[in-house]
Amino acid sequence: MTVPAATAASDARAPIRTYVSTEVFNLDGFGDARGWYRHSAYHDKIELAPKLAYYYTGVTTGFVAGKPLTTAQTGYLVGKQTYVKSSGARTWTVKAISPKQIRTLTAEYSPYYGLNTFYSIPGVKSVSARHYHVT
Repeated sequence: MTVPAATAASDARAPIRTYVSTEVFNLDGFGDARGWYRHSAYHDKIELAPKLAYYYTGVTTGFVAGKPLTTAQTGYLVGKQTYVKSSGARTWTVKAISPKQIRTLTAEYSPYYGLNTFYSIPGVKSVSARHYHVT
């Protein structure tokens, strides 16, 4: 994935070392997707400098075709390895990542990149502070 130059340039205006991000959203099915519902909540703590590190946890609940759905996942990036544990797992999945992947993730985890990406979605409209509607 290539990070747009505008995002890279905007990162220079206010360096951010660490931030916390929380996302909560609901999705409802309409028409043929009626009966489909999903509620997701994610919490991330990102350290961008001096080296990339992160922690995240997420839970998704809902119904797909009338059947209950629940998933959860926790993950870390420490040094050059990721650690992920999903619903029901007894062990962690550990993967090594390359310096190139770390550079890409560092750019993608920039809050400026995320906001620019979100606002570029056609139909995104601000309803009120911190609330959006997509048509």
